[in-house]
Order: sequence, then C-alpha cells, then structure tokens
Amino acid sequence: MFDNNIKVDASGNATITGNLTVTGTTTTISTTNTVISDKLIELANGTSGTPSGDSGLVIERGSSNNVFIGWDESEDKVTVATGTFTGASTGDLSLTD
Repeated sequence: MFDNNIKVDASGNATITGNLTVTGTTTTISTTNTVISDKLIELANGTSGTPSGDSGLVIERGSSNNVFIGWDESEDKVTVATGTFTGASTGDLSLTD
C-alpha cells in the first residue's frame, strides 16, 4: 500500500515516515556520525539460559589494537581492554587490560 510514507528526492535521499522494521541476521549501518536519542541501548537481546560470550562496544583503531568496553563474561565483570578482535568477533574475546 502506497500512502506517501516513503519519499525519495531528486538527490536520492529517502525519508520514511513511521516505524522501520528490518528482519535478518545482519544489519550494517555505514555512516560518519550517528546520533541516538535513546537513553538505553540493549545488547544481546533475546539471550536466555546461562549467558556466554562477551558483550560490549568495540572501537576500531586501524593498525593498532582495538578497544573493548563491556561485560567480560569469563571474569564476570565490566572491563575496558584492548585486543585484535572486531565487532564481528563472538564468544569470549582475548582481552588485554
């Protein structure tokens, strides 16, 4: 049903009025800066049973080790560390304090 909720201008910019649902296993956002007005961001949504694997934010640093800020599941604590992991890594990361 087309009801003017999606608009594309002559430059190719798209505006969607309303909610956008994306279903899949991977969503990639490639942008220079992202502004989020939400006060909470939930990671590992849908986890049930005994938790496993680290969860947090990875800061990419080019040819230097990346930074992890998050929950170290094997140590059962919040940590800030470095390592060669990426945002695509899973499980218990190899972290260096």
